[in-house]
Amino acid sequence: SPLEGNRRGLREGDKVRVRKKNVDIQAVLRFDKAMDSGYCVMVQGSKVSNMLTTAGTSPGYGTPFHESFVILEAEPESDENA
Repeated sequence: SPLEGNRRGLREGDKVRVRKKNVDIQAVLRFDKAMDSGYCVMVQGSKVSNMLTTAGTSPGYGTPFHESFVILEAEPESDENA
């Protein structure tokens, strides 16, 4: 949510890191005003988002959804002059 982003010093379009254990991926931040604070959503089925979840199968019909606790933080600015 934008409120969560403001609290973390993040803005729409910022480059961020999404981390979980030994996985560290980069993404571009987009806000959805309909979501509560404390949640982030990634496109299901992409190689990158699949790295954050464990393999699972649906017990019935339809697509299985996965939850994963992650750390979301600003991408450090690169020092191109170094």
